[in-house]
Amino acid sequence: MGFGTLCPGKRYALLQLKWYLLTIVTRFEMRLQDGEHAEMDSNYHGHEILPPVRDVNIDFRQKSSFPILKFVTSRSQFYET
Repeated sequence: MGFGTLCPGKRYALLQLKWYLLTIVTRFEMRLQDGEHAEMDSNYHGHEILPPVRDVNIDFRQKSSFPILKFVTSRSQFYET
């Protein structure tokens, strides 16, 4: 359609997904388990991200100190010190 999609919640859903990923990345340390290595699948060459050939096991640990993220709803809250 010329004016975009008709889904009113698409942007909100994408925002929630980005917020969730940001929270996971800032609160947890992630590393491959011992003996694991990720081989990139060259069949997808030319795409932005190369997926691994097979699933890899990852250890998650909560960081001892992590920043508390606050969702800002207006510009006045963003510029407060």
